[in-house]
Amino acid sequence: MGCGISCLVCCIGSAACSLCCSCCPSSRSSVMGRATYVLVLLIGCILSAVLLSPVVEDAFLKIPGLCDKIADWVGGDETCDSIRNGTTDFFSYFGVYRICFSLASFYFVLVLLMINVKSSKDCRSGVQNGFWLFKLLFLIGVLVASFFIPPGPFGKAMTGIGMAGGFLFILIQLLLLVDFAHSWAESWVSKAEDNKAWYYMMLTASFLCYAVVLAALVLFAVFFTDGEGCSLNKFFIGFNFSLCVIISVLAIIPKIQEANPRSGILQSAVVSLYVMYLTWSALSDEPYTGGELQ
Repeated sequence: MGCGISCLVCCIGSAACSLCCSCCPSSRSSVMGRATYVLVLLIGCILSAVLLSPVVEDAFLKIPGLCDKIADWVGGDETCDSIRNGTTDFFSYFGVYRICFSLASFYFVLVLLMINVKSSKDCRSGVQNGFWLFKLLFLIGVLVASFFIPPGPFGKAMTGIGMAGGFLFILIQLLLLVDFAHSWAESWVSKAEDNKAWYYMMLTASFLCYAVVLAALVLFAVFFTDGEGCSLNKFFIGFNFSLCVIISVLAIIPKIQEANPRSGILQSAVVSLYVMYLTWSALSDEPYTGGELQ
């Protein structure tokens, strides 16, 4: 029984690992540390997604006195009825902002602690790879404390930070995606020198990407527009699809391929697919009322 309990504890704190067992990997391992950081971030993302669910929001609002307390924090024209009736998205973002704020604070403190650490032999690297019990307690403490921050200016600040961070994330993600597409194309082209089947496989992959793009265009027109309204949605759908057509044409122009031999139809197909995904993400994030998206 005692050894079983210590097995559970040793996965959390490095100090407990030496008490009774060696069943868990050493928490001072850099690989184990990185995996744990990813796991913490993944759990935070899952919690954020759960809090965006209307079912979870309704369950929280049924807690006696919570809705009135939230309305008092917000102030202005916000009332418990407006929150409960869903006229605002305050409560769902209320939790997401605070989870993101807690995770950002947690990782920012670790960044400050790890400044100028260049080797695992540095004494501060032990903080990076160990002391998980204390780090998790710190993260939980920041998370709990963040829910007591009044939402007014805090919500506006987090909205601005979120928009700027989202833009940088999309930009970095796009650069990584383009680099991935180039590496993919180069790998298959080099293999096609010995076996022409790789050319056909590359064309098939490009065709499948463009087929998904066209299917997405049709679905956007069906579910996010109507005959008379939704002019803004029609504009963004048409504009983004036009960008896909433009980059596809530019990718196969001989002069561009002479200047950049890595350019090709597969890269433009992958980027076009990503553009349509971003379009869907933006459109689906808005409530649909049977006509114009609000």
